[in-house]
Amino acid sequence: MMSSIRLKLIIFTFLNILAIGTSVSVYSIFQGEDRMLEQFHHRSLETIDAIANGIIDDLYFFKVSSLKDRLHDTRVNPDIIYTYALDPDGIVLSDGTDENALRDLPLETEFAERVINSKNKISRIEGNLLEVGLPLDLMDDHLGYLVVGFSLDRIYENIGYSTRITIIITIAFLGIGGLIAFAFASSFTHPITMMADAALTIGAGNRDIQVELKNKDEIGSLASSLNQMVVKLKAAEQEAVNYQDHLEDLVKKSRRLAEEAQTANIAKSNFLANMSHEIRTPMNGIIGMIELLLETEVNDEQKDYANTVLSSANALLVIINDILDFSKIEAGKLEFEVIDFDLRPAIERVSELLSIKAKEKGLEFTSTVRFDVPTMLKGDPGRLKQILINLAGNAIKFTKTGDIIINVSLEKETTTEAKIKFEVTDSGIGISKEGQDRLFQSFSQVDSSVTRKYGGTGLGLAISKQLVEFMKGEIGVISELGKGSTFWFTAVFEKQETQKPTEVIIPGSIQGKKILYVDDNKLSRQLYTNYLKSWGCRSEEADNAHQALELLRGARQQNDPYEIAILAKLIPGMNGETLGKAIKEDPEIKNTILIMLTSSGVKGDAARVRKIGFAAYLTKPINKSELFNCLTAVLSSPEINDTSQSEKQLITRFTLEEGKQNKNHILLVEDNAVNQKLALKVLEKGGYRVDIANNGKAAISALKKMEYDVVLMDLQMPEMGGLEATKIIRETMSGIINPQVPIIAMTAHAMTGDKEKCEQAGMDGYVSKPIRKDVLFSEIERQLGSKPAISRDNIPAN
Repeated sequence: MMSSIRLKLIIFTFLNILAIGTSVSVYSIFQGEDRMLEQFHHRSLETIDAIANGIIDDLYFFKVSSLKDRLHDTRVNPDIIYTYALDPDGIVLSDGTDENALRDLPLETEFAERVINSKNKISRIEGNLLEVGLPLDLMDDHLGYLVVGFSLDRIYENIGYSTRITIIITIAFLGIGGLIAFAFASSFTHPITMMADAALTIGAGNRDIQVELKNKDEIGSLASSLNQMVVKLKAAEQEAVNYQDHLEDLVKKSRRLAEEAQTANIAKSNFLANMSHEIRTPMNGIIGMIELLLETEVNDEQKDYANTVLSSANALLVIINDILDFSKIEAGKLEFEVIDFDLRPAIERVSELLSIKAKEKGLEFTSTVRFDVPTMLKGDPGRLKQILINLAGNAIKFTKTGDIIINVSLEKETTTEAKIKFEVTDSGIGISKEGQDRLFQSFSQVDSSVTRKYGGTGLGLAISKQLVEFMKGEIGVISELGKGSTFWFTAVFEKQETQKPTEVIIPGSIQGKKILYVDDNKLSRQLYTNYLKSWGCRSEEADNAHQALELLRGARQQNDPYEIAILAKLIPGMNGETLGKAIKEDPEIKNTILIMLTSSGVKGDAARVRKIGFAAYLTKPINKSELFNCLTAVLSSPEINDTSQSEKQLITRFTLEEGKQNKNHILLVEDNAVNQKLALKVLEKGGYRVDIANNGKAAISALKKMEYDVVLMDLQMPEMGGLEATKIIRETMSGIINPQVPIIAMTAHAMTGDKEKCEQAGMDGYVSKPIRKDVLFSEIERQLGSKPAISRDNIPAN
């Protein structure tokens, strides 16, 4: 190693000397060449001036013989190759090289022509030749021109000689520099070699060695430090021996503390599990019953009170969920699923859930999944939904007017994985640069005044950050105070082996149809026209009513009319209803099928637009499957072109969902009376027939008498809990009519391991309380395997 360091020092020092010597040599050579050429050029100019002064009288008095002699005499100068004079017309009078009489020679050289066209002395260098020319004037008379050619051969010989001398000196300089480099490297590496050998000896266990160096520089200090290290090492070894017994006592104590901590952690987990159950059970009743109450006839004051209770209950539930998730993260017990799921409907379900809150504030809520994003993935859709709901929920909370947009794009993919980017953009209050530094920290808010105004514990973003990191992703924000924010995160998912959803044939009633979408919101136009084009429709867009009417009438005149016009309700100038009236009152375009989209539905709107002649009325956000089903419905309706029917059915989101309802028979196993009543109402409104069992024993008895399509099973019940009952049901000799009946756990338990316990007992699904209708119905449909004729999962991707 030491020889390697010495070699490096030699090479380094020599290269420096080489660089300096070469640079100086090159500089000297070029400077010398330039200096010699400059001096010769100066002498040449002086020479031609002297020649011009000598021949000026001969030219003035036209003494040709004398002129020729003087020019010929210039050849005495060994550097002059030729000299000739020209008259004012450029004719050669004498060139000083011929003893014969004067000759009238034509002007043939380019340089001579430049001399004639110049009023001053000029020169040029061409190869080994320096040409100088000047006009000859005496007072006001122009007498002609003089041109002299000088050879540069002697100058270049001198330059070559100087160059050779410089190179020889440089080589000698480099030789001396190499010797200096070798000597310097040896003096530097020798003490290092000594210290390296000493270090090897110390490493072998010898603590009595000392390095003796006389150096007063940094190397000497290093040797002194090495000696001090040996002394301290000997002291440390002795101290280690002294503390060995004490260390054993510490190990025993730490083991005891670890056991106590584990016991405390188990107690904490049990406490959180019991707390979760005890809180979620009444919360389920409160939230569910309030939601049912709001669906009944109540006056405005009662509705306001009920909404306040529901809002408070949901806020409390969010806090409970955040605290439970945070405790799981702290304990390192946050669980993640790896299941097959389709990204597109997962995003649509989040959009459906949050659009209700957005509508209440008059906000436009849009979600879009880029066409190149692989959607058939493996991962935890529940945790993904949790992050998106947190980010988009915050966006709704902090936005007064404008848009909330969820955009999903592909960042990177391989054959087995996809890194997907999720962006939630709002037009809200924004975040300052200082505030962004406090984001994603536990129990931290950007601004305490904002906290008081909007609420929140500050845990949501911290939990989202942890979830994103579990998904091998990153999270961040781009924001400016007063100009909105874009929260983004990435997540890595495995790709399913089959990337394309089950293909379905797009009905011929949709393919090729010419459809116009009218909306002033650019994002909405882009989203829905992309949907239309993906189904083979010929779609165009307009951002105002005037443009829409022009397009509709122009298409009619070209005998290629629009068959459907999708109109947003809130269009500046002329709103959607007024535009619909104008279309229906125009004989040329009145047969256009009209669909109304609104982000703020008001009671009475549906009846009013049906009277105008609209075929469908849907509230935003409209996911891809709903728009597909709506178009299929309006195009397949036998009444759609029957303008005489003023009372034909208006297609709404309710009518689309109504067609999906079924009459499956469900057994609800629940001991809490409030939850029984709530679940019964929710399921019956969903089109299901429901029987109730108060505990596991009653459920087994019911299943022996009747075959049910699905069992909704609570876990904690008197006499027999849900897990024990499920194990009995799955036994082939239990007497159950269908031991394989789908069983869905519907429980207030939400702790780590609860889901695994349910799966081990034989349950097929898991829904935590408080129960959400969309989540419950989605799980029931999944277990039943029921797929509508046109389901969201089968809509072709963009």
